[in-house]
Amino acid sequence: MVQLQKLFREVRRESEALAWEGTFKAYISMAIKDPKLARFSHARIYDMLQWSGDKDRGNGAHNYHLFDDELFGSTKTIQRLSQIFHAASQIPEERRRILLLMGPPGSGKSTLVNLLKGGLERYSRTDEGALYAIAGCPMQEEPLHLVPKHRRAEFEEAYGLQIEGDLCPRCRYNLKHLYDGDIAKVKVKRIAFSEAEGIGMGSFVATSPEGQNLDRLIGSINVDSLTEDRLDGAGKGFRLDGELEAANRGIMEFIQIFRSDDKFLTVVLGVTQEQIIKLGSFGSVYVDETIIAQSNEAEYNTFVANKESEALLDRLIMLKVPYTLQRSEEIKIYRKLLTNGLLSGVHMSPLALPVVASMAVISRLEDGKRALGMGRLSLRDKMELYDGRVLPTHSKADAASVQEESPNEGMFGLSPRFVINRLADAMSQESECLRPLKALESLVEGLEERAGLTKEERERLPSLLPEVIKSYKDMAVRQVQQAATERFEDLAEGQFKSYIKDAKAVFMGRNESSISSPRINDQLLRRLEGAINIRDSERESFRKDVHHTHEAMSSNGASPTYKDFPLLTAAIEQLLLPNTKELGVMLDPKQVNLDRLQQRKSIQKRLVSNYGYCDKCAQDLIHFATQTVQNRDVVAVKNGRLVRK
Repeated sequence: MVQLQKLFREVRRESEALAWEGTFKAYISMAIKDPKLARFSHARIYDMLQWSGDKDRGNGAHNYHLFDDELFGSTKTIQRLSQIFHAASQIPEERRRILLLMGPPGSGKSTLVNLLKGGLERYSRTDEGALYAIAGCPMQEEPLHLVPKHRRAEFEEAYGLQIEGDLCPRCRYNLKHLYDGDIAKVKVKRIAFSEAEGIGMGSFVATSPEGQNLDRLIGSINVDSLTEDRLDGAGKGFRLDGELEAANRGIMEFIQIFRSDDKFLTVVLGVTQEQIIKLGSFGSVYVDETIIAQSNEAEYNTFVANKESEALLDRLIMLKVPYTLQRSEEIKIYRKLLTNGLLSGVHMSPLALPVVASMAVISRLEDGKRALGMGRLSLRDKMELYDGRVLPTHSKADAASVQEESPNEGMFGLSPRFVINRLADAMSQESECLRPLKALESLVEGLEERAGLTKEERERLPSLLPEVIKSYKDMAVRQVQQAATERFEDLAEGQFKSYIKDAKAVFMGRNESSISSPRINDQLLRRLEGAINIRDSERESFRKDVHHTHEAMSSNGASPTYKDFPLLTAAIEQLLLPNTKELGVMLDPKQVNLDRLQQRKSIQKRLVSNYGYCDKCAQDLIHFATQTVQNRDVVAVKNGRLVRK
């Protein structure tokens, strides 16, 4: 519940802080005490990331709270992003680069930029992120530009203040005519970044070269204000209202950059290399901004093939933003995109999203490759490997090796947007419940309508259906096995907590002979580890890994469960769940004795009460699982389409 009085006080306090105005004399004293006030754009963004909160996910993986609940399956991308900004905050030359986000449509490029912009806006309203500008400057100029160039070395040596750049034409004109050259009297005010107001945020969408207006980028000119005096004319005539000026000290976003006309790219190159916008015979304008461009792979490859593009290519830092390759993260994307309105009135089977997510993820994987020392993996096995369910005889290191052999995975395949559109279409045709096979059928049917697919893709994508069906079989049988086990969730969580407690004790160096230490159930540790083929030589590192991940998640406010540890989940399921032969006996419709009938009723009841099924999709799941364990097919693939049997 929002405490209104507290809200009013905090908003008033923030407004008062943002309303600060003073003179350059006051500002320079503040900057001497806190040099971060004058940091450059890349350093400000890096500090903002740290301010947002660095979340240790265990296993050496980190994420920032800025991206929580917005970007899923993008840990590597976010880590690389942080490294880029860290380097740019330390090394001046690294700031003279364009950060190019390259990825397929719907992979999260725009979301990533929007999150950075939003984070920077919020950060600029805090004491840690406060920044100030010369009053009256249309491009929120750093006040330290008022310090003459020949005096700047003194400030850097004495106070560590680095000063780059010159006054813009407007501020130079005002200093001369409004302040008689007295820099101490120049008015300074605190500002906050705002995309809506064009303060520290610029954006340019490249269309066809014929429809592009350079004024939109570099600003327009008031011809009537030009005078015979060239410098005064620049101060009055240049409005400095282009997107590049608006983005000064913040973020400039270029969407579909390689569709730009050559003269636009020349301007971008000048801003990148020299940090100036050239105004022809009227001089130039210094800008300090982080340029983030977006492109897809096809347009990038075309641009690279042009030998005349070498100068700009040399200034690019490419960051791939692929689709996620983790099914569990893909499902989170769908849940984020699905609105209450879409789900209204229609129940969705709990396995509907995992099944279509399997199709989407498998469509992004490369077939036929093998990592050094490993046999060829099926696409289904590779998907499980990437999602943490490491197969027997394999390790997490193997998963990394497989991915290294296929660096282009995730740069193609079905997008989350396409999947959501097909789910919406499928749900519009259902009156009660959307079941997994119906959702998958909608996905396949949509391939015929999807524009832009090549002939090879139209042939390849339906050929992936057998792998997806195998994945659904695994999920369906496992779900029914869980429902067939009374109090499975409680038992699984109990096993998990016991394992964590004992693994922690081992990791902390405790043993059975210590009177003050709890007794370690080494038998449980070995049973669970043996279920997933952890060798004796790997036990110590596996336990440490589990312990560290659990501690990292707990320290970030989470309450880890067995489901957060795919390997332990697989081990616990293997120990607690009935095997497929036992399940087949339970589900066999020929078994009509009272105990078996009651057992089947209990399974359906638990599916509904414990796992989110309705009666309709619970019956459907039990039927599918029954046919599967009896080696019968409910569905087949014919001519690239699903056929029910």
